[in-house]
Amino acid sequence: MKFGPLIVALVISGCTQPSQSQQTRGADMAVPDIFDIEIGKVINIEGFSKIDNGSSLPYAWLLAPLPRDSAVAPSINYRLNIEKESLVVHSVLVSEAVLTYNCEPRISELKAALVSNGYVAFEGQSKAAAFMRFPYKKGEKIASFGCSAPDGVPFSELRMQITTEAEHEKFEKRMRSLSDRGHR
Repeated sequence: MKFGPLIVALVISGCTQPSQSQQTRGADMAVPDIFDIEIGKVINIEGFSKIDNGSSLPYAWLLAPLPRDSAVAPSINYRLNIEKESLVVHSVLVSEAVLTYNCEPRISELKAALVSNGYVAFEGQSKAAAFMRFPYKKGEKIASFGCSAPDGVPFSELRMQITTEAEHEKFEKRMRSLSDRGHR
């Protein structure tokens, strides 16, 4: 198959040069573990600046790599929910596919990781953990789990979210105001 110069030019023009911060990051970049992310504070990862992901929503959900020595291994990524203008972290989410309908063994591993990082089981009510199970708490941070599988799907999605009551309420209020204004 031959490609003409026009197609090659179109492919090349679609590529963009990485920014200066993107050029300097690499395998040796210090990325914090999920337990070290400060919820409700400006993200403390080198290279972050105002986020423009093309969405008009006030938050961005970004995938970040876990350090190799993370207590939540074998997960390899986590999602940061960050307010785009201020770079304040709303929540951290670990999400992974589990090859059965039973998430309990993996949840037990994640509970052990929480406990080893200073979290304790939390028996009280929490709006931030209303749709999740097994809430754990450390200071203002609340960690909770969810596991779901749609009918006809042979695996489950396990989620562990870490946030605070204050950030959860702020997020809900902002998203509700967008919904009330008919934002899509």
